[in-house]
Amino acid sequence: MLMMRKFFKRKVLLTMLGLWHVTYSYAQDAYIKGTVTFGDEYLSNATVSLGEVKSLTNSKGEFLFLVKPGHYRLVITHVGYSKIEETITVQAGESKLLNYKLNPLSQMGEEVVINSLAGVKRSNLATAVPVTAISSKTLLQTGQPSFVQMLDATVPSINISRQQIWDNISIRGLRPDQALITVDGIRYHARSSVSFRGAHGSLGNGAVNNDLYAIPFSAIDKIEILLDGASAQRGSDAIAGVIDLQLKKATGKTSIQVNSGQYYPGDGQNINFGFHHGVLINKKDEVNGRQGYMNFSADFHHRPQTYRGNIYGGTVYYDDNVRPQDKDSIIALDNQKIAERGFDRKWVPRGRESTKLYSLGFLVNGGLPVKNNMEIFWTGIINYRYPSYLSAYRFPKHKQQVNLELYPDGFLPKVITPIWDYSVKAGAKGKTTNNWEWVFVSSLGQNRLTVKAHNSNNASQQFLLGKNAQTSFQCGGTSFSQFLNNINFTKHIPAPNKKIKNIFIASGAEWRLENYRIKAGEEAAWKNYDSTDQKDGGAAALGNFSDSNAVNVDRHIIALYADIETEFNDRLLVDKAIRFESYSGYGSSFAGKLAVRYKFLETFTLRSSISNSFRTPPLQQAYFGTTSAGWRDDNGIRVPASAGVLPNNHPVVSNGFGVPKLKPEKAINISGGITSYISSRFSVTMDAYWIQVKDRIVFSGRFDRRRNPAVNNILQPYPNIEVVTFTCNAVNTRTMGGDIALNSQWNFMEGQLRFTLAANFNRTRVFGVIQSAKNLPDDPVNSNTLFNRGAKGNIEKLQPQSKIIFTTAYRRGAWLFTMINRRFGSTRFIHETIDTLDEFFSAKILTDLNIRFSPKPWYSITIGCNNLFNVKPDPLENYGNTDYGRSIYGSQYLPFNANGGYYFVGVSFYFQAKNKKGHR
Repeated sequence: MLMMRKFFKRKVLLTMLGLWHVTYSYAQDAYIKGTVTFGDEYLSNATVSLGEVKSLTNSKGEFLFLVKPGHYRLVITHVGYSKIEETITVQAGESKLLNYKLNPLSQMGEEVVINSLAGVKRSNLATAVPVTAISSKTLLQTGQPSFVQMLDATVPSINISRQQIWDNISIRGLRPDQALITVDGIRYHARSSVSFRGAHGSLGNGAVNNDLYAIPFSAIDKIEILLDGASAQRGSDAIAGVIDLQLKKATGKTSIQVNSGQYYPGDGQNINFGFHHGVLINKKDEVNGRQGYMNFSADFHHRPQTYRGNIYGGTVYYDDNVRPQDKDSIIALDNQKIAERGFDRKWVPRGRESTKLYSLGFLVNGGLPVKNNMEIFWTGIINYRYPSYLSAYRFPKHKQQVNLELYPDGFLPKVITPIWDYSVKAGAKGKTTNNWEWVFVSSLGQNRLTVKAHNSNNASQQFLLGKNAQTSFQCGGTSFSQFLNNINFTKHIPAPNKKIKNIFIASGAEWRLENYRIKAGEEAAWKNYDSTDQKDGGAAALGNFSDSNAVNVDRHIIALYADIETEFNDRLLVDKAIRFESYSGYGSSFAGKLAVRYKFLETFTLRSSISNSFRTPPLQQAYFGTTSAGWRDDNGIRVPASAGVLPNNHPVVSNGFGVPKLKPEKAINISGGITSYISSRFSVTMDAYWIQVKDRIVFSGRFDRRRNPAVNNILQPYPNIEVVTFTCNAVNTRTMGGDIALNSQWNFMEGQLRFTLAANFNRTRVFGVIQSAKNLPDDPVNSNTLFNRGAKGNIEKLQPQSKIIFTTAYRRGAWLFTMINRRFGSTRFIHETIDTLDEFFSAKILTDLNIRFSPKPWYSITIGCNNLFNVKPDPLENYGNTDYGRSIYGSQYLPFNANGGYYFVGVSFYFQAKNKKGHR
């Protein structure tokens, strides 16, 4: 018993000594606390640097450091605001409280960005490669009705092309799927669909569609766009760059945005609603300044379909694809029957410009400190889109495609493609005892698309069911899933020796499991029931998936990577990265990158980089296949045809045509540029780039059995398919261009006047040997089919070779006036086979003007007009491209649509929970 008492007293004494030592140690240290605000608004995620230590402000704009007594250099930066620098002196045991108010940038063009895997934050004017940061507030000021259009109005390196269901984005003139999309630095899953409308001149023919609509815009804090090859850092697909969407991580804040507008003719009314709310979910850690948070975001968007065409001028009941001497008599007969049947040409849709769309999305994200050096975080996203559009009218003259007993006057199919996006991400981050920061993330995402056809028919059912044939079809669909696990380690090594100022190290590993599925539709949606081959099988829709198209394939990817940034001094920065990736089915590859930045002066910086990139064929490109009751081109006349898109590994492609299996695209990216503060109110960045892509993946031209006996022989086992296309590594391309950004801000009439001029110039050319189908005769017809003049034109001429954005903004008190002028360079549409059907579209300038009034900090009203002067693209010159006069403009291949002027009004509400002192 005595021994136990002695032991207990000894333990109590040791504990008291330990507590005294900790208390004494802390008494010798000092606290530096503070807040960062703009007006009455707390600024979260501001970067606060105290010597070599960095921290981010929390949702209340607060920061905290525990330091030894001494002198420190304090630096505060935030995107869109001026930098604060000052020297702080603290005494032992002192608790220093500091409050800082940031102002909008007076040193124009400076934005703080995360430009490396090590998470180093730098001004975009001090990075080794070009990075653009755009806050969601800046995007909202454009007044554009969608997230994609906001980016298009802000970033000249981005081009969009309005498609039937989605708007694809491309960077620096490359294909949409050659840019990687990430959310908070983690790869986001791709779409399950492939763009296969290349015959009509669509952006990214054969590309996997990218999609930014799946992320609720109200959840986004800012967007960082890396305009450089980044496969060595981020992995496959990052040939042109990376678009990173950074989510809000606020507490005590609620925001609501409502926006509505319509086009000048009185149609196309857009309605947008966004909601965001952040809450505190645990007690604040006073020592480390950390707290848990939960954010809820929701978006709703509605967009109706619009038309900008003329009345259909072709025949309805009689086929006019006849000899010229017989044409007048056919038209006379057709007009007579139109009168007898009471057919109204207005039933035929004219020049579709926008697809009808409903979209609803929800996002929840949060984080929670669980230990002194550990935090868990999570994100969940669900998005549902319901696009629908009226397809091409099927006329009774097209007997091959129409059940005349069911539709004696033809029919107008309605296509609906419901789209679901799911994403769940969870992870943890912390710091080891030897100051290695680590992050582990696991995410699961899926995109699923279903095709439905209404008011349609399967023409081959006419002889079986007549008037009782079905009119609605489930046509199948596609899905793509991605399960990703990533662990990343970073460490900052300050001044390891006299020659090196800082070393930032990042390394890690990634494992992904991908799955791609095509689900067949119901039998009637794809089967041909007519043994006489007089009628086409399948529903008239976007595309039908048969039993032969159905697939369920997996692959896994393993990656190891390292990135080392070395600051030799205040002037020289060198970034070196290397990545190894192994793809099941495609082998392995290495990617490397070297980037250098050198400050000649504090106001003048030179930067350059060289990297090799790769892009392994996605499962979607390798296995996508569909059939449809579509069309073929007969000397410029659109005639019915059963068309098939075959997967690259199909026996017809490999054995029949002799086209090799898909292989990875390989790229080299070289860039160089300067950044400069010409004065305290004027900055400039200029970057040139040269990107070479070998074995570029495209869709082939259309192999038509009716026009080519050799193709007919190959397609003998498939009597119901007349036209075939597929993916292949057909060509090599080189893209050269440059980006320029000039920023200036001036005090003017008690306000601030800002000018921004941003421009992109680029040119893409095909070079080297063009692949051909080895098993077809080597003659002019066959050698130019796999990659024809139209496909070459899509790559070289379809995107504008210049895009210039000039923004003028004037802020005074509660008023903000913004004018944006956008100049799109000229484009060309090159027909597949006939040069007389080529089209030229001249350069155009669009002017957007809006006024925002913020009478109180908690709400603002914006009114404005996009495309103020109602500028439209050049109309089509060749009647053969207008589909008998219905289409005035080439909607598939223009950098902006033909809807014309658009006026809108928006209201934003902002609420912030009261702090302990009762202030907002």
